[in-house]
Amino acid sequence: MSSEYIPYNRREKWNDIQPLPIPSVPICPINYSEEYSDTMSTFRAILAKQEISHRSLALTTHCLYLNASHYTVWQFRRFVLLGLGFHSDQLNDEFQWLKGICRDNPKTYQIWHHRQWLIEHSTADCKENDVLKSLLAEELSDLNELLADDGKNYHLWTFRMFLISHFENLLKSSDMLLNEMKFAENIIVSVDPFNNSAWNYKHWLLTSFSRDSEHLKEFPNQLNFTMQMIKKTPSNECSWNFLTFLLKNLKFSGSPSTQELLSNLFKWCDSELSVEKSKIFFNIFKIENYSELTSIGVNMEEKQRICMWLSEFDGIRRSYWLMKSRE
Repeated sequence: MSSEYIPYNRREKWNDIQPLPIPSVPICPINYSEEYSDTMSTFRAILAKQEISHRSLALTTHCLYLNASHYTVWQFRRFVLLGLGFHSDQLNDEFQWLKGICRDNPKTYQIWHHRQWLIEHSTADCKENDVLKSLLAEELSDLNELLADDGKNYHLWTFRMFLISHFENLLKSSDMLLNEMKFAENIIVSVDPFNNSAWNYKHWLLTSFSRDSEHLKEFPNQLNFTMQMIKKTPSNECSWNFLTFLLKNLKFSGSPSTQELLSNLFKWCDSELSVEKSKIFFNIFKIENYSELTSIGVNMEEKQRICMWLSEFDGIRRSYWLMKSRE
């Protein structure tokens, strides 16, 4: 604790509040700092009073500086913000403050929940497309910077999904799907082909927006992209799983062009992957998609041979592979 810290009940604007101490746990007491104990005790008193005021809002800011994961503080902050009534300056201040605390705590769920709530609340009655587009552009730009620091942060990708879903109507006439697909693919190609979050985001885009006939045209492109990535990193389970998703969800999985692509990929794997261990995901792909692959030469004899090999190599799932061999 800083030697300059002054307890709340000794401050002029707070001397009317009697702090409610944090309950002690006799079995395993927590050694809180004096600042934390005093701030949270004051918060407990304000919470009990359900006080809606600017000082309550400032107190929650202090509390969240000390513990950004304190869900009760976040919930009370929303209660106070609604009670005070939002205006444009206050909204902007909350957005800017929130961006700062997100950067300091990018993996704290409560922060992203609050950010989502703030966007939902601030756009609920907004009919000005330019304002909405500006907000979306700012949010995506901020997310891009955070993802550049940690491309596998689950909360960032989940929040990005929320943004695209929330502003879907606004973006229907744009190239939203293609732009977002290119964003994820750039991370996969240029940064990390093993980034499962980026692959999952591509999966989400296709399953969420494929009802649009224009977006259906993207599926064949994804087939080509995925096969190219498999050739670059054949030991990448992400790309093999994505290929499985495409085959099981595309109505043209049995088309001659698709079959030709798969046949060429299989020939490449057989010639380039000389060590059996390097073929594990290739072999798993054959078993999990056996019914879709019989037309390109995957027969029962090969299936049983692969299952027997997998039962030895992947001992934890030995029973599963033996079961698959009998199907």
